[in-house]
Amino acid sequence: MKIINLIIKIFSKTIERIQYWITISIIAFLTTIVFVQVVLRYFFNSPLPWVQEVSSGLLIWLTFMGAGVLTKRKGHLRVDIVVNKFNYFWKKIIEKCIDFLIFIFSIILIIYSIEFFKSQLVMPVGTLQIPKSYHFALPVLIFAVSITVYQLEELLKTNWIKE
Repeated sequence: MKIINLIIKIFSKTIERIQYWITISIIAFLTTIVFVQVVLRYFFNSPLPWVQEVSSGLLIWLTFMGAGVLTKRKGHLRVDIVVNKFNYFWKKIIEKCIDFLIFIFSIILIIYSIEFFKSQLVMPVGTLQIPKSYHFALPVLIFAVSITVYQLEELLKTNWIKE
């Protein structure tokens, strides 16, 4: 069982690093193309036709990749006022229940995002002429898979004694 935990932990950390650097790259590229678009539009009166579609797609990717990184790092906003009323043992039980619910939700999200991906394969995105599934459904699928791995890692941790 320890080897499985180790493999999941390494896999989880690797996915988180990849998502982190994808997020940083998207921010850099998005900033660059929007800046270039503004310069071309207002100074040369010659905007690029594809920037709107690429930037909207990158914003979707940025949202889901960033949310994955935040989930791994437990950086999302939480309301802990009720949970903090309990002792350490009950806090851990509540956290495990929440992790389990997120795990179930992410599996459901995987199932539906695969269906969504398949349904979007035949529809192209404007001037780019790439399937909409790569624009909308693929980041959701990647997010769902990563969240599943992160939550599986959390569920397998057994830290019941206060350190």
